Amino acid sequence: MRKLVSVFLFAASGAALAAAMTAMPFKSVDADRDGYISAEEAKAIEGLAARFEQADTNRDGKLDQAEYEAITAAAESAGQQR
Repeated sequence: MRKLVSVFLFAASGAALAAAMTAMPFKSVDADRDGYISAEEAKAIEGLAARFEQADTNRDGKLDQAEYEAITAAAESAGQQR
């Protein structure tokens, strides 16, 4: 039962993240318009700050548009697998 609840919560958090990210295009999250999303800017999206390190695949401390879109796609996929 605990495992089922954990899976549901992960999927639900993925769905929430996907919904928030879909509603917020990259340019809207990039508040300072430098072409990247910082860890601070990521806090504006529910769940993104918690997945920031996972999303930052090149480990440069910021998300470019491709990294943001990849984590969006992953979150949408997780949300659909509920």
